[in-house]
Amino acid sequence: MKNDIKVYFETLGFEFVVYQRLLSDRSNMLFNISGGIRYEQIIEGLLPSSQRICSIQRCLRTDNLSQIGKSGRHHIFFEMLGHFSFSEFSEKEGKSFMILSAWNLLTDILGIEPEKLFLTIHPNDKTSIELSKENEIPYKLLASNVTVTRIRKRTGYRVEIFWKNPYNKGIELWNIVFTQFDENSNPLPLIVIDSGTSIDRLRTAKENCDSNYQNSDWRPYILEIKNIFSLKTPMSSRVSDLLKAIFFLLKEDIKPSNKREGYVLRRLIRTVYMLIPHQLEKCEKVFRILNKKYYDNTKCTKINDELLVEFAKFSNVIKSAKRKCKRMLKLNNGILTKREKLVLKETYGLPIEITNELMNLWKNDN
Repeated sequence: MKNDIKVYFETLGFEFVVYQRLLSDRSNMLFNISGGIRYEQIIEGLLPSSQRICSIQRCLRTDNLSQIGKSGRHHIFFEMLGHFSFSEFSEKEGKSFMILSAWNLLTDILGIEPEKLFLTIHPNDKTSIELSKENEIPYKLLASNVTVTRIRKRTGYRVEIFWKNPYNKGIELWNIVFTQFDENSNPLPLIVIDSGTSIDRLRTAKENCDSNYQNSDWRPYILEIKNIFSLKTPMSSRVSDLLKAIFFLLKEDIKPSNKREGYVLRRLIRTVYMLIPHQLEKCEKVFRILNKKYYDNTKCTKINDELLVEFAKFSNVIKSAKRKCKRMLKLNNGILTKREKLVLKETYGLPIEITNELMNLWKNDN
């Protein structure tokens, strides 16, 4: 599917690039969380560019960690398809080109039925509304389809492409942002268009699946994890997602620590520890599956050894924390206050959600 996307956009004149690095170049951001992050200076008008670029960017997010394995739409590690035009002189031509190139990829290249797709458009975005009417594309008006840039507070309208899943529920599939006004709402001489979607969501829509975990990329991988660890389906999805993120973080030579990206990695590793505490030695099998799946020349034994060292450290942390926690529980009739949970976090580096899991285990442990 990725090659089909590459060929399609190159035919339209886009430069196609692949970015594999997870760590962000921005000082206020640890990881690349979207395809557009790399081009923020251009989108803000701080750097010139006349390019049309299509990119696949490896990304990592941890803001929805509690939903991992449950929602079927949120992932820690994922790949974003970016679709950018950085200097459009004509609003009508720019919007037409970018909206239709996205729409035609979905319908003509990926084979998604047009009847399953519709747009959402801001009521004041007359150009996009007229374009939809001319091309007989269904749309809904949505007043919230406005965007503001982070640095210079430039504004613009947003067009979203929604896909109807097997239950006929509209799911946001593609986001197209038109930065076309300055901070005082005056029209800019050039429109910058920042557009994209996730590869997972594209595949799910193409295959008409209810969840990303059901598509042809995730499903075989999850089944292997399910068999390796003897897990039930919801748990196997969560472990699969976590181990994929850990694999790519270790692959970038990030080390578990108490700071920045190292802390993120440590938190993910400790979450996995809580899910499969007696099967940790099997993780290398997962890394070898991922290495083959993504054609990465990764030394799986080396990164697995790093993982096992961190598992051993956490096991010792748990032993020390257990004694203190049990004293707290005894003094408070089996309840830990928020302040006491913060003490455990500050002293032992235990995230509160992990403390809650351990507390339930330790209550009845004599």
